[in-house]
Amino acid sequence: MKKYICYFLLIFLCLTLNSQNKDNEVSHWKSVSTGDFYTLAIKADSTLWAWGYNEDGRLGDGTTLDKNYPIQIGNNKWKMISAGKNYSLAIKEDGTLWAWGNNNHGQLGDGTTLNRISPVQIGNDKWKMATASFASQSYSLAIKEDGTLWTWGSNKSEQLGVGRSEQELKQSLVPVQVGQDKWLMVSAGSWSSLGIKEDQTLWNWGLFSGNLLDEETKGIKTPLQVGSDKWKTALTGWVYTLGIQEDRTLRNLEDKKTHQVSDGTIKYEFARIGKDKWKTISTNMTHVLAIKENGTL
Repeated sequence: MKKYICYFLLIFLCLTLNSQNKDNEVSHWKSVSTGDFYTLAIKADSTLWAWGYNEDGRLGDGTTLDKNYPIQIGNNKWKMISAGKNYSLAIKEDGTLWAWGNNNHGQLGDGTTLNRISPVQIGNDKWKMATASFASQSYSLAIKEDGTLWTWGSNKSEQLGVGRSEQELKQSLVPVQVGQDKWLMVSAGSWSSLGIKEDQTLWNWGLFSGNLLDEETKGIKTPLQVGSDKWKTALTGWVYTLGIQEDRTLRNLEDKKTHQVSDGTIKYEFARIGKDKWKTISTNMTHVLAIKENGTL
């Protein structure tokens, strides 16, 4: 009898542990990024998962079939993801950059305009971050491990920031470098791009960049500094731009006041949103999510 009891206890223990492992596997996630009707996410074990609409292969599972539950993409370890309108960018733990999905404007950066239903590696360099855009004229921004900024894809709104107009450079099928400066982060909007350099200054370029600067500036071919404040992060969405300053205040960069100071320069004052301190923000095409320093969403 004791022998059977031991067997039952052993089976019960195994089933319990297996259930706990499944619960942990399902509930423990490290990061998530949402695109146009699809989602990418990285679990705590650094594996990549995707689900949702799969036109053009934006999920990266080697098919164009929609998935209503998370499926694993390969067996590699990943450290960051960015889901765009209909294509995806991701960086593995070894620093290599990969892309898949729609490629009609060269936004994947692989030198072609062919759609990819599985991840393809972009060059052999090491990368720190990459961001995909929600624009119909899709383009990509990325920062290498050495801090240099690179862009590719459509240049219809001069959003690549390389100093050439859409007539001079309609699109780039491979990454092209933007200046020699070092950058902390970048954000790809619908018509313009935003970035923060290593000195925490904010820079803007592309069509309608004048929204952040002055009414006479309607398009910028290369990055132009916005004010002199220090910033932690800044993100541009479809028709709005938000940022968190060094003092952790959340600012609406589309709602500004300008003041001319004694040396003739313009000082920009952006409207503060609430009185709280903020930790991070995430923008999509139509809405914003943010986390305060107290951890509330």
